[in-house]
Amino acid sequence: MKKLASIIRSRWFLIGTVGIFAVTVVSSYWGVMKFGYVVPPGDDIIPHWHIIQYLMAKPTIWPFDSYPPGLHYLVIGLTYLSGKEALIVMAYLWPGLLVLSSLSVYWLATKAFSKKVGLIAFALYALAASPLQTATDGGLPNVLATGVIMPISLLCWIGIWSEKNKLAYSVGFIISSILIILTHHLSTLVWLSVIAVSGVILASIRVFRAKVSQRVWLIVLVVASLAAIYGLFERLEVFHQARSLLLVSLRPAESPNWQAIDYSRSFSGVVFQFGLLGLIAIVWSRFRPNLTAKIVIGTWLLVYFTGSRQTWLIEPGRLARDMALPASILAGLAIIDFYRFLKGYKLLRITLVIAILLSVLPFMRQRINHLASYEPMIRFSSADKMLLDQIRTSPNKFVLAPKVGFWDIEARKEVANGQVRLIKPEEVKTYLKLSQLECLAVSLYPTNSWPESLSDDTDYQLAVGAGLIPKLTLADPNKIWYVFCTQ
Repeated sequence: MKKLASIIRSRWFLIGTVGIFAVTVVSSYWGVMKFGYVVPPGDDIIPHWHIIQYLMAKPTIWPFDSYPPGLHYLVIGLTYLSGKEALIVMAYLWPGLLVLSSLSVYWLATKAFSKKVGLIAFALYALAASPLQTATDGGLPNVLATGVIMPISLLCWIGIWSEKNKLAYSVGFIISSILIILTHHLSTLVWLSVIAVSGVILASIRVFRAKVSQRVWLIVLVVASLAAIYGLFERLEVFHQARSLLLVSLRPAESPNWQAIDYSRSFSGVVFQFGLLGLIAIVWSRFRPNLTAKIVIGTWLLVYFTGSRQTWLIEPGRLARDMALPASILAGLAIIDFYRFLKGYKLLRITLVIAILLSVLPFMRQRINHLASYEPMIRFSSADKMLLDQIRTSPNKFVLAPKVGFWDIEARKEVANGQVRLIKPEEVKTYLKLSQLECLAVSLYPTNSWPESLSDDTDYQLAVGAGLIPKLTLADPNKIWYVFCTQ
């Protein structure tokens, strides 16, 4: 009977894992497949594309002082394998990175704690908490380094301290560490902080284990690690940073102004709240083993939380969103631990499960709806593609006033042969005075009041005021192009 129950449980775990994975893949790729994006979302993609073009022309190990080339070489490799252009490759890569990030979280949580913790962390992160905004902003190196590689690196780091096969874990740790450094600078700073602080804690525990209770030392060292993390994030100005740690951790950052509710809104309230409870579970958890894993992952969360309070960082909000990685794992740990604690209280267990589902479902629904809708951060959208197709079949010359980038990339052949001239929106008035003007195209972002909002659009009104009549209107959920032609 016990064997049969074990088989049933294992099958349910398999069904749950495959089900979550399937939903993650389908929802992540739904928009790409449905709308046929030709570029990935976000404005950061443009500089990444230029770096890729540079590396394809002049391959070097590290061509720039400011940006590691790991993602760019990955895209170059995929372009050669697929025969597609770099932008198309990245358009299909960014949902894949979200999927791979979810799998990395699942693997780390399962290996560090248990299949149950892994399954819950997988569900919370993949369906409600993974950094969708970072990906749609174009931060693909961040997602690759932080979301995909760092969990693997930390798993190897845990294995070095707690497993017998230290050689294999050491090799994996070295390789993954190099990949992080070669992929993203901010992720490297976070990774170094986690390794340094957790390493000090783990080494101290080993040194003092025989003399003092592990739990007491763990509490003391966690508090000390907060100060160490803060000092590291403040560029090691230790004496300058000798201030109240409590005030430092709880003060609102100036930009963005992240309060507790902002963390909850960013990656699900249940993940944030149970993630913080997971810090308590690190010390008092019923999972007596895995002390190393609890220290490393707890340090990981504290590094992100402390980093998100630092206003000198360029994007502290991105660190706040990335906190969903360790928070999901610790949330899984806290939920399972609390569920076990309620053994014998069936009604309370059911209440716990229902409360978690009710808390997570809105985030799941919001995320799936976002991925299934036309991505608002797609800068070269369907309307742009339709206009470019019209230009390529037209004998006329076009002056375009795009409000965002990508036209200089997608229409570079037409720009080179003189069929397309790209101007800034503020230059429209000047070009309307040119007698040789054949076609002018201006773009408009639709709003809830469209088409009434046309009266507020300067470019459109300038063209109409000059006596031009739109000959063609091309629209999608993100953008409308009006094409005015004089002949």
